[in-house]
Amino acid sequence: MNKKRTSKSGCHNCRLRKVKCDESQPQCRPCLRYGTICSYVSGRPTREIALFNKQESLVLLQASPARHILQIEAAEIVRRNRDNITTPLSCWPSREAELLHKFQVLTAATITLEPKTYIYQTIMVQKADEYAFLRYAMLGLTAMHLLWLSGSEQPVLVNEAAMYCSEAIATFSRELTKSSSSECQAMLLCAAGLLYNMSFAAIEATTPEQVWPIKQSSILDLGWLHTINAKRTIPQLSEPIGGHPLFRSLASYEVPANTVAEPTSVSPPLGFLALFSLDSGNQNEKNPYLGPAIDFLRIIGCQDTIVVSTAFTTMLGEIDQFKLLLRQKDPRALMLFACWYAKIAQSGVWWYKQRARLEGRAICLYLERGHSDDLNIKVLLQYPRSIFDKLP
Repeated sequence: MNKKRTSKSGCHNCRLRKVKCDESQPQCRPCLRYGTICSYVSGRPTREIALFNKQESLVLLQASPARHILQIEAAEIVRRNRDNITTPLSCWPSREAELLHKFQVLTAATITLEPKTYIYQTIMVQKADEYAFLRYAMLGLTAMHLLWLSGSEQPVLVNEAAMYCSEAIATFSRELTKSSSSECQAMLLCAAGLLYNMSFAAIEATTPEQVWPIKQSSILDLGWLHTINAKRTIPQLSEPIGGHPLFRSLASYEVPANTVAEPTSVSPPLGFLALFSLDSGNQNEKNPYLGPAIDFLRIIGCQDTIVVSTAFTTMLGEIDQFKLLLRQKDPRALMLFACWYAKIAQSGVWWYKQRARLEGRAICLYLERGHSDDLNIKVLLQYPRSIFDKLP
């Protein structure tokens, strides 16, 4: 009987976990399912499951739908703060422990910037054992991230993400009804941000016909917009308001200077200035479209993912009247939001992409069918359409 040969060319992580590697490069199927990144680097130590490094991240980003440039930054942060971040284990005591580690080294850097990233990776992960709502929020978002990275709707990952997200919402809601300590307020603030990421990323539809604003109206339409205001209400839950140092750090709305969009020389799309009443010398400050329209013009020529995504998030926190118009399906508000969606749909932010592309296309169809008699809308529609038509 011929002895079965063991492949010596499989990736290090498969050999470490003692599973059969199909040797697909740059990313084998077992590692893709497991949520790790392959390492074919010769001579690399295999005493522990490899941390994601810059070279491996670049290979994966080029070969799969996971083209998130911020993923690379996660590895950089891990290396800078290796002594303060939990050492990876060769085998995990539980799935939750594994997901929390992946949150540290992968997901955390995709949702915020330094120094908050480091707070999420260290203090918040440690506090996850004490605060269930925070733990489930981390687990849910990480499970969704791994599902997105896999590039397929694997039933096991889908059910896992749904379970943790459901627990996150339930435990978070229960905690809001209690009298929160100063430290708990900081944890609630952190969890609220994670819930916003989850709510934006959670979209089960596969075609524009299945999403807002085309589908039949529902109280759940634009539900993710409700979470954007969570950070404003949490400080009012108890006294002293925001007394914990962590709360002050997380509640800071100061945007890093290198992420602020500078005005560009790119011309506005045809019909943009006229549709939003920006072509007159005296711009009315009561114009509900003024703020989001000017913010959009500042980033229209920008190709920096961080700057564009930061501008979008900042804009959403400052447009209460505009949000009301969106819920009412005001055609001009929809047109402006389609322009924003077209811009962020091109970015690498994983939790923005799917919704931006589906709802962006849905808005265009909705306006084409019901408001094509407005010449400015008809002309301006060419801008988001030209972008969405090029995207997968």
